[in-house]
Amino acid sequence: MPKIGFSSPDTLCAVSFRTPHLNDTLTRWRLDHPVMMAESCARQVWVCTPEIAAFLPDLPRGNAFQKMSGQAAYHFLLRLLTGMDSQKKRETNINGQFFQGWEKFVSDYPVASRDLRHVIQDLKTDARHVGNIVLSQHKARRHEIVARDLSGQSKGETALIIASEGRYGGASIFSQGIAQVIGNNRKGRVRDIVITHPENKAMHTLYDEFKKMALDGKISSGVSCVRFEDLSLAFEICDRVYSDLCMGTDKDLNKYIIDTWRQRERRDNIITTLRGDSQKQGLSSDLWITADLDNWISAEKIREEMTARGAYNRHLEQRAEEVFAFCAQTRASGKAVSERMVKDFIQTLETQEQSRMICSSSAPPQLCP
Repeated sequence: MPKIGFSSPDTLCAVSFRTPHLNDTLTRWRLDHPVMMAESCARQVWVCTPEIAAFLPDLPRGNAFQKMSGQAAYHFLLRLLTGMDSQKKRETNINGQFFQGWEKFVSDYPVASRDLRHVIQDLKTDARHVGNIVLSQHKARRHEIVARDLSGQSKGETALIIASEGRYGGASIFSQGIAQVIGNNRKGRVRDIVITHPENKAMHTLYDEFKKMALDGKISSGVSCVRFEDLSLAFEICDRVYSDLCMGTDKDLNKYIIDTWRQRERRDNIITTLRGDSQKQGLSSDLWITADLDNWISAEKIREEMTARGAYNRHLEQRAEEVFAFCAQTRASGKAVSERMVKDFIQTLETQEQSRMICSSSAPPQLCP
């Protein structure tokens, strides 16, 4: 058995089940052995010592089942705790579930848990380092979130949503999504959301739907509505405007929006078109492009930002993987990992990358490291 209080990835074994449904043999085995379990609606993760894992029954075949030990287990658990192993990257609900499982394990097995106590604390510390230094810069790529960010929305503002109906009735996915994004963000939540639609009957139906979303807690902002004929007034009142109307369906309607925006007296608000012309693969229609509007954020700009964020996130994810490996190797050598060590390691990697770039562009190939 490992020495009590000794902290090393070598004392660690992890088993990942990408399914919540396990056969009776595995379930009974876990219940009969000192094994920590973290569980979500879509997966289970078990943690124990290698000595216990040696008696683990054979796992079913397939990618849904994975057994790891030592540094590989430590690396995997860092990915798990930082949300990098989640279906939605940076979704860290499993973090709380993991440490709830740990607390239950300590309660159920106060003696056996001593063998893992220090390495679990190390995981918590290292996950915090990676989260704060690297992954805190990870940016959301959801269409509506990018639209909100590009608009420069600030807390306490008023936002107008020119909503559209979905194919099967009710508000469209984008209309619902932008309302939830701008109406729930703690740091930048708008004070009021104003709903409008070209047809009064549809507007009142949509207003009732958004009002219910607010009552159900899906939106924290106030909700009101304004007639489409009063769009000029709404443009003067609202700080941010999000249009979810398809550009190619009604040119007169789009021309009305464009002309009304041009004629407004206020010049510090911003209009964002969430979608373009379906006949142009979602790009903006010629009518909008040639209008030369001030303070307009197009669907193209949203797409460009989503693409840029994707590239940036992939760089961060690769950097995080390198830091995970560094932490696992350092812990395995018996050393502690500090925030300064992580920062220095990242700086070293970046310096090496810059040297390789300079070398590849300016020096003879034989001189490149």
